[in-house]
Amino acid sequence: MPNNLPRRGESAFRRLSSLANRHRIVTVTAAGFALALLGGGIATASTLAFGGQQVTGSLVQSPFGTVQVKVTIAGGKLTDTKARLTAPDGHSQGIDDYAAPILRASVLSAQSAKVNSVTGATYTSYAYLQSLQAALDKAHFAG
Repeated sequence: MPNNLPRRGESAFRRLSSLANRHRIVTVTAAGFALALLGGGIATASTLAFGGQQVTGSLVQSPFGTVQVKVTIAGGKLTDTKARLTAPDGHSQGIDDYAAPILRASVLSAQSAKVNSVTGATYTSYAYLQSLQAALDKAHFAG
């Protein structure tokens, strides 16, 4: 269950305001409001107070779990990526934990999703890069 839902005694608007402040979101649309409450499984974008934007790529299913990547773009550069990886077992989680920081470093260095996959984590790599590319496309980031 997404942790974005209002807590007992808290209004949905107050919860969204809290999330917006924590993530520095300055513009919220009705669709964004609904996605924030539901956790959003499609590519979504938000504008950050410092002039950049965060965009979440699509949720990609691989044989060893799901991957969703959020990118931060500021000043025309890809400045950060965060991946949400869910694996069905400890072995797969270990592979995800190994591959994610390597993929992040490669992507930030290349400023693109056009990087090599991580040896031993091919499916995770492809899912990560597919979600990343969806986010970059949504942000109209050429790299």
